[in-house]
Amino acid sequence: MKVWLGKYNNWIYNIPYFIRSIPPVEWILEKIPRIQYVKIDEHDTWDACSDLALIIHPILLSLKDNPYSFFVPDDCDVPEEMRGFGENGEAWKRKYEWVMDEMIYSFSCIVDPDYDSKYFKTFPEIDFERIEDKDGSKIVRVKDYDWDKEAYLENETRIKNGLLLFGRYFRHLWT
Repeated sequence: MKVWLGKYNNWIYNIPYFIRSIPPVEWILEKIPRIQYVKIDEHDTWDACSDLALIIHPILLSLKDNPYSFFVPDDCDVPEEMRGFGENGEAWKRKYEWVMDEMIYSFSCIVDPDYDSKYFKTFPEIDFERIEDKDGSKIVRVKDYDWDKEAYLENETRIKNGLLLFGRYFRHLWT
């Protein structure tokens, strides 16, 4: 995968409006596109979730650190103790930061290939000795392993919530 995005044509807005609005100038300025190049190879679709997360995660980190603007999440998307408007914009900003933290956490787990290893007390091992099943087919057995299923499922629920929030506020991710 190769992605190259050029800068926005912000310099156009430095031209006074009365000059930009002249039809020939306006036509010329419309013909200057933002340079963008995206090439997707076949292997990029094998695990598109991880590939996209590699791009989305740093963008979310940058958006959270950007002090210029923030969106206001709905009350149904934040914990009960954060609901309500509060006396000033601080409550809105806390909601925004919580939603951004959930999205960032979700994508950081997707980017990290070993995020789920902390839930295993003993790792599963494959017994390569093939045994016959009841119907005569040969199967490979996985030896017993110990893992914290409740904590794992709780973490998966948090990841899914962060991804749902990302989808819900996708069009609000700008500064």
